[in-house]
Amino acid sequence: MRITGIRVAAIVLQLSFASAQGTMDARAPLGVGAEAELTMIRTIDDFARKYEQAGNKMAKGMVRHDRSNALCRFGKSPLAQYRGVVSDRIGTISEMDAVSDGRGILAVRLSPRLSVATTNNDLSEMLGPPTLVPVVSAVHRVALALAVGQAVRFSGTLFPYPVDCARETSLTVDGGMEDPSFLFRFTELHAIE
Repeated sequence: MRITGIRVAAIVLQLSFASAQGTMDARAPLGVGAEAELTMIRTIDDFARKYEQAGNKMAKGMVRHDRSNALCRFGKSPLAQYRGVVSDRIGTISEMDAVSDGRGILAVRLSPRLSVATTNNDLSEMLGPPTLVPVVSAVHRVALALAVGQAVRFSGTLFPYPVDCARETSLTVDGGMEDPSFLFRFTELHAIE
């Protein structure tokens, strides 16, 4: 069960970012997003290793704190400029399900330790920003023909939060440090053949 918890700055995970108005920033060099994504993945991996090697819970807490600072410093400019809107990202579907009324639960893995996902239950949907995939949406129609393990290209929105600069949904600190999943509202989804 994923509910609002520890947060991580996933804005910088994207190959390219959409501006706050939803258009691509023509001034950004083509490779900037890919470089930012690699830096973010490396940061998460480095701090996950430090967290796993920490000798006690207080030491783990310090590693958690340091990662938050590192991600916020790294993500401040994209977060301010793009307000959480990301586009044209590539990943692999890691979870597909539905709640009782048919709205979709969707998670996409970006790296072995990093994913973006909707909430996965009605309660979380009521308490936080709505992210479940609406039944009548284009994203839902595309998802109906996909499967776990399918490569996809997607766009959507992440949600700012003071800790790590974006909302992370793991129930435990361990989960948030070792395999973070960022709350995400999908606005586009396309299969990659």
